[in-house]
Amino acid sequence: MKAFYPTLFFVLCSLTSSNAQNDTTSVEKPQEMTVDLMAIYTPVLNKDFYGFNFDFKVYVKEKWATGASFSYAGKEVDNNFGYEVERPSLNFLAIGWINQYDVIKKEKFRLGLNVNNGVIVSRLMDKDVIEEVWTEFGPQENFKRVRTNTFYLFEPGIDASVRLFGNNFFPDFYLTAKAKYRVAVGNARFGETSDFTNYYVGVGVSLIGFMEKPDKN
Repeated sequence: MKAFYPTLFFVLCSLTSSNAQNDTTSVEKPQEMTVDLMAIYTPVLNKDFYGFNFDFKVYVKEKWATGASFSYAGKEVDNNFGYEVERPSLNFLAIGWINQYDVIKKEKFRLGLNVNNGVIVSRLMDKDVIEEVWTEFGPQENFKRVRTNTFYLFEPGIDASVRLFGNNFFPDFYLTAKAKYRVAVGNARFGETSDFTNYYVGVGVSLIGFMEKPDKN
């Protein structure tokens, strides 16, 4: 399993490099973008966590897209990790720079390999204690933050999209499924780093189309 991550990374780099060298067309095409909104499932601390994922990518080459990825999940847990917490709750936010190469890119079906690099911020909170914090919008009441973990994120994955419908206007709607493996790297202030390394799967919709209307002339 450990050999899988670097292997996938170098495969993606090779495919991207090859694609960039071979794309020598002088005809400018409208730039394509994709927006994904997913419901996700992932095990954390041997618990079932549910949340959402949002990706925004722009195609810089015919089959190579780059952009930003956001994932969030959280729930109450039964582990206080040795701290004085009456009602422990755990959430995590993953923010990353995602690069994707589409192995298959057809009108009605797409299959892409991707790598996400970024950070994971995971917070242990006490939902029995409300504290007031100051933000740029003024004072807000939140659950008490007990400890925060910050990790480096390395996340290879695969996306498959099937077009649901399209029309003369853009973007087209796709049904998309994702499967990824989240690798957390760094020191944990609560729990173990390995507690935050696991797979996640998601399903949802994608909006895929051009950032400007193609010129028909």
